Amino acid sequence: MRKKVLILSCLTVLISALAASTFIMFAYLINAAVERNTDNTLIFMLVTLGILVVMGLLKALVNNLQYKYFNAEEMVLRNELFVGLNKENVDLLTHLPTEKFQELFNTDIYNIVGNKIYTIPKIVKNISKVFFILVAFVYMMIAREISPIALIPLLIFGGALVPIGINYNKKSIEYKQKDKDGRDYTEKFLAETGEIISLVKAVDAYDSSADYYKKLNYDYLKIKNKTSSVLTLGKTGLYVTSLLIFAIIVLCSVFFISRGQLSVGALVFMLLIVNNTHRAFLSPIPIKEEIARYKESAERFTYLKAPEAKVIPLGVNDFKAISFENVSFANEGKYIIKDLSFKIKAGDRVLLKGPAKSGKSIIFKLLLGLLKPTVGNIYLDTVQMRIELGKEESHLFSFVPQDNLLYSCSVLDNFYILTRVIDMDRIKESLKLACVLDELPDLNVSARELSEDVVQRILIAMAIATDEKIMLIDNFASTLDAKTAKNIYENLKGLNKTIIYISNKAYDENDKIIEIK
Repeated sequence: MRKKVLILSCLTVLISALAASTFIMFAYLINAAVERNTDNTLIFMLVTLGILVVMGLLKALVNNLQYKYFNAEEMVLRNELFVGLNKENVDLLTHLPTEKFQELFNTDIYNIVGNKIYTIPKIVKNISKVFFILVAFVYMMIAREISPIALIPLLIFGGALVPIGINYNKKSIEYKQKDKDGRDYTEKFLAETGEIISLVKAVDAYDSSADYYKKLNYDYLKIKNKTSSVLTLGKTGLYVTSLLIFAIIVLCSVFFISRGQLSVGALVFMLLIVNNTHRAFLSPIPIKEEIARYKESAERFTYLKAPEAKVIPLGVNDFKAISFENVSFANEGKYIIKDLSFKIKAGDRVLLKGPAKSGKSIIFKLLLGLLKPTVGNIYLDTVQMRIELGKEESHLFSFVPQDNLLYSCSVLDNFYILTRVIDMDRIKESLKLACVLDELPDLNVSARELSEDVVQRILIAMAIATDEKIMLIDNFASTLDAKTAKNIYENLKGLNKTIIYISNKAYDENDKIIEIK
């Protein structure tokens, strides 16, 4: 990224230097034309035209590089952000609605990449523009094209544009922030109402909430109108002031021309300088807004990208047993699991059995480290030691959820995305053991076009294909007929894996049964 920004900045500096040189060339060109010196006029025309062509080519190159660099860096950042979403403490963002999260995701990417590819070269452009214009002024005075005394009106009236423009930009930022705060507060109230609309209606508060929302909209409209007025009047005032200052500079310059202290070419030079320089002085405030947006986005990105503590993972063959010791889990103060204790040894086949909402799926989430016990501990006994089970040990488990986990891409792509398995023989063998291979027309069929029972068997096949020694199956065979379920279970028994499954019945008389009440 630094190399790309450096290339863009160097090209921008070169364009600024050429732009300042064109101001000088225009001055010589006008003076040669006024003096009716045809040869010099033709020479300066060709030189000026040549510089403008080179500037145009360089500008086209900068624009092309910015698009290419932006697209390349955007792709890298999207990948890094997506990886960051897998962090344990990413709840800061993922609690947002899908649309809002996608908007924030895209906005952050644009702010971060745009700051490097566009904002930094823009800052370099403004600084280099002012620098080379000053160099051009010094040259014109050394060449005696401009008398120092003729600069007085330019410095006085041209300089007056700077504080006026800065004050306008400060006011525009202030009112834009008020506009944003008003919009955000209105949208927040609307979103919160949508979340609790049934409760609002239940307590007969719908009319009053609607009245309050109308008031918020009315207040926001007033802020929006005020902001529009300030921005419109500010722009108009800035434009009129610029015209007046230009007129005053022209009038003063005409006076100096009449006294021989300024040439017509020098007048054109100064007008070009004023027209280009005042933009450089007025742009810091918008750039400041861009940098502020970048910092906000970069803070979120740094949070996502921050490295988590490195943990040396246990090998899949290190597992000996899992022990629940007086485990309780509560949600919003209500206990779902209370004082649960059991032990599962390597190689066991275990049925978790119990009524609906008794916490069977919660046990799986506790095992996977997605939730933590409110009370008690879950221990993992290994060959060397006993440790407290956490998310770092989730690689020991393969998980078959009761919901459809598959993406809309092909079955083969889903295997790679969800299991990283790419060996075709291994994939086909796992599909065969899950009694589903013969029901797939081919492995390139879209996974979202398949029936529920086929999807469940594909998810079981994915768990079979992985190296994990502990298989968790939520609501096993809920969509399967009895014969197919029995065949799959017999195949699972021969895999040398610890199997923990949720179902309403045991599929083997030797299975260990844990009753969840």
